[in-house]
Amino acid sequence: SQVWGHDRPKVWPDLEDLQGWHRERLKEVFEEFRNCTMISVSLAAFCKLLRFENRGRAELAFDLFDPKGGRADFLSIIGPMVIMSNQHFVSRASLLFSIYDFNSSGTLNRAEFFIAMRTLLKGCSHFCDGFTPPSLGEIERITTSIFNKIDSDKSDLISLGEFLAFVYRSKTFRNLAAPFSSHDGRIYEEQVWFAGRGVNLDTLSMKTTRQLEKKLKHKLRLTPDPPEEDNTRRWRRPRHRGRRRPWRQPAAVSRSHAWILWRFFCHLADGRTIPIKDLRQILSDDLRAAAALEAAGGKQGPGQ
Repeated sequence: SQVWGHDRPKVWPDLEDLQGWHRERLKEVFEEFRNCTMISVSLAAFCKLLRFENRGRAELAFDLFDPKGGRADFLSIIGPMVIMSNQHFVSRASLLFSIYDFNSSGTLNRAEFFIAMRTLLKGCSHFCDGFTPPSLGEIERITTSIFNKIDSDKSDLISLGEFLAFVYRSKTFRNLAAPFSSHDGRIYEEQVWFAGRGVNLDTLSMKTTRQLEKKLKHKLRLTPDPPEEDNTRRWRRPRHRGRRRPWRQPAAVSRSHAWILWRFFCHLADGRTIPIKDLRQILSDDLRAAAALEAAGGKQGPGQ
């Protein structure tokens, strides 16, 4: 929760012109960015979007964002600008929610929330001297933990109401925004609906969703669901050749453990299979997993 540590963050002098912006000015810039074809921007687009009048100052600022191939990630620029803007901390939160709601659905999914966390922390490391962002693995862990806290209805989506409730009661966001003072005390809790296509942002969200799902599947070591109506080829158990190993009672799994696991999967199964999506949602949510285990344990098996 103590994002900045004990020292007040020091913004690089060449980026001081990008802090203290008003809400309306930030909205205009992001709406214009949504019509860009790429997430990253060139120096020319950087100058145009952020209204630089001096080319030399723009080049110095642009270089601080560690451009690759002459392009810089704009979400890592606009996100921290909102954190450092001249707004009440609640108004900053509602604007950030609106920016990272890429498909204007009124909610944030796990991919959008992860992109928000990653680009905010990465961007702050470019803006502030001496700030080092967490590793990608640590950001994933932090994101999952915070997302689960905010997602009060366990829908796997965060609404603006849930997000603002977290912002009001938790010190995490306030600690992030506190070092950057604001003179505008107006509170805006409503979502900003941006015009423009936002195709590049939708593509980024879908790509990140696939990456997160792939990592989760790897961690759970799951196999794909079987085809629903493909009975043309049936899998056959290969014949074991040679001497069979004698049966040994597992040391770590008792008969009681085996029975409750069997009841757990019987409880989840729809027919003879369990969809990966359903199993993944259960196993990634401690409360739902506990409820499923309790429900499965309450049913008596044959002969019990």
